Amino acid sequence: MREGITFQIGPHSADRDHTLMTGGTLSELKILRSTEGISLAHYLLPGIDTHISRLDAGLHTLEHMLAYSTDTGSLRTQIEQLTGNKEIAQCIIDVSPYRVSEGIFGFRVTSVIPLDKDVLTTAYAHSLTTGTKYILKGGKPPFATPKQCGQYDLHSNEAALKIIHSAQEKLNTGLTALDISSPRPAASIITVGDLRLIRPKATDAHTQRTLRPDVSHIISQLMEQFAYLSLPNPENGRRLAFGVYGCMTGDYAMTLDIPLDVAHVAIARVLSQLTPLKNSSNPNVRFIGEDAAFCLDHIHEYSPDTYEHAMDLGSLPFDVNKELEHVGTIRRKPTTL
Repeated sequence: MREGITFQIGPHSADRDHTLMTGGTLSELKILRSTEGISLAHYLLPGIDTHISRLDAGLHTLEHMLAYSTDTGSLRTQIEQLTGNKEIAQCIIDVSPYRVSEGIFGFRVTSVIPLDKDVLTTAYAHSLTTGTKYILKGGKPPFATPKQCGQYDLHSNEAALKIIHSAQEKLNTGLTALDISSPRPAASIITVGDLRLIRPKATDAHTQRTLRPDVSHIISQLMEQFAYLSLPNPENGRRLAFGVYGCMTGDYAMTLDIPLDVAHVAIARVLSQLTPLKNSSNPNVRFIGEDAAFCLDHIHEYSPDTYEHAMDLGSLPFDVNKELEHVGTIRRKPTTL
């Protein structure tokens, strides 16, 4: 455990009123400081069978369960119990659904310190067992009301249970957490922000538009791959990371010694570069452009200074079409079959 990390943690998502959020914003959630320098490590938990009815609803529910409480299978709680160290658990700053490739999903864990992969795998197994008991006892999806969640009507205990069983089968074959970290510079301050790309669903607004499930992941990963090019001294490395929300309205944005307003401009520049794809003859590519334009419209309306600054700076040095050459099939809406 790295010494000297201090934590400044804001309200849990369950305690933030989503009905007041507009979209197009980036606001502070937590700050971690270290005099010795900290960075980001990423771990992919064993994947799941994606031929599951209401897959996206199940992923969303399990995401909430892994983040919430001891009873629902909080991964941080399991880490703390296994290690006897609360600070190690606090160093996990994100557990998000993750699109590995077309049709393959898992969960990605992001920590500001390296984690023991065996401990993480065991903690995940314990979380899944606890989550199963929670569901079988009649527990409801946690923080799944309009005030607490960006897409409160996209939840399913039944699908979450099938995902848990699929993940347990993978663990039983000996699969473990994989370290998928990429090189990143050390930072003295890591800020975690709520990147609200679009407006959360209003109460009873069941037909309100959200991002397409695959596109939500693709935009998140393209931002992680290229937004750093907008930062001062990009040669210093990738100082931005993103963890997609299962509600498909935004991301956790994680910045390394980068102010959130600077990061937001970088995000807007990536979205601007994706927006022309809405005119593509390839529907899979067009969906990405349409949703990127939808996100950018929110920034234009609710963070106009960010939008204007991004437009003044212009395009980033990456080829959108090349990056999406093998994008695969994009689902029009969450899986309901």
